[in-house]
Amino acid sequence: MPQVHYVLFTRQMRFFTMENNLPWLCNLSKAAFLPSKASVALFSLPVSSWLPSRENGQIRRDSLEERKSLSRRVYEKLGFHPPYLDRSVKFEDIYNKEKRKTVPEDHPLYQERPAYSFSAKCRLQEGLNQTLWLTKSVLMKDKMPKSVSETVSNLSIPNMEQRVTEAVRHCRQFDTEEGIIKRERYIYTQIQYLQRLSQLLGPELSLNQSITENHYVESSWDREGDHIQVVGAPKGSLVSSRHPLSAAASTEEVEATRGVEIPTFEPLAPTLDLQETHIYQLTIISQDHSRTVLLIEFTSTIRYFEPHPFPHAHTRVISSYMRWPIKHSVSKAVMYTFADGFSRAKQIYGKDYNSTLKAPVVTQGIDTDGVNFGFVTVQINTLDMDSKDGVRNMIWVDGENPLYEDMYPQDIKIIKKKGMKKNKRQVVELIKKRDPNLGCQNLDVSVFQKFLAFMSNK
Repeated sequence: MPQVHYVLFTRQMRFFTMENNLPWLCNLSKAAFLPSKASVALFSLPVSSWLPSRENGQIRRDSLEERKSLSRRVYEKLGFHPPYLDRSVKFEDIYNKEKRKTVPEDHPLYQERPAYSFSAKCRLQEGLNQTLWLTKSVLMKDKMPKSVSETVSNLSIPNMEQRVTEAVRHCRQFDTEEGIIKRERYIYTQIQYLQRLSQLLGPELSLNQSITENHYVESSWDREGDHIQVVGAPKGSLVSSRHPLSAAASTEEVEATRGVEIPTFEPLAPTLDLQETHIYQLTIISQDHSRTVLLIEFTSTIRYFEPHPFPHAHTRVISSYMRWPIKHSVSKAVMYTFADGFSRAKQIYGKDYNSTLKAPVVTQGIDTDGVNFGFVTVQINTLDMDSKDGVRNMIWVDGENPLYEDMYPQDIKIIKKKGMKKNKRQVVELIKKRDPNLGCQNLDVSVFQKFLAFMSNK
């Protein structure tokens, strides 16, 4: 009597629930499928005689051909390679670093010496210490220059506290009809609102200054053998003026910076967080018997030229909407403020000038996320960035200045990573119910006075 095998197949099994495979099984085993939740098949042959062997995968290949999508069949009919991963290709061959070249060495502009680029999305992990090395600068003990700090307490506008409170409520509550105004939106409107309030100091600001949004700047220099560049248009605005800013430090203070040690990060490189590239072009701008000065093709320019009525960079206001820590956002403001002044100095003294400036170039920067304000002042004393000797550039930083205590509903998104059987992976917005009338608490008017001092500085 032949041996009888009872085999139980559930509907969850992928292979035997296919419509094309059920008739094949019926003809092969002459089984009777019962109309129940668990289909039971009675076979008269041994199981090992009809199960597909691992060596011969013809049955599985046939099922894969039948399960091909329509788009894949169209690609094959037209003779094109389908945009799917080939099963014959191994994982190690695709992600092998030796075979996968990120830098095309056969490019006509390929250079063995890399160039390091700083953009608006670069985050300097070491903060201000890293910017000091990149810009060959010294951090001053005072948070602000004396010419600015002495005028902070004397500046005011009519009904100043009430106007600033109305500006905050306008940007956080009444700007749009949405329940929660986006972070990027209220930072943008608040910068505009505070700049309009600063013009109440007098008609001189509106007549001698111009404001451009998302102003582009590019600046490049050599720093101890490395090509450094700052390029991009950070979100915010640039205030330019008819006349340059006066020097923030005296000549004695500038000479005192000689020999001051700049922090290093050995064994780490200060250019670790910058974007590295080998594709760039060098142009010879001056040549003599001692050395040849090279310059990266993206030259130092702030896109303001002499025929422009406001050629001098005054203050760059940067919108810090990416929720970075304060030390990272302030270091970003320092880099772009330095690039504005460095590019202007190159326009005044020439591209081949690499020594101490006769008259220093001063620029200002403000970094804000709508609540906290950071104030930066940069004085460029030298364009000789490659050497370790000589005078240093000077930087004043007043980092954390909260304008008010934020009690508004936060625009925060929480990603739900794991879901239940009924709930899929989704994004959930965290909404804290707070009284919007109590949103702006403990307003600090002195922070707005610092903003006025920067905007009205001469």
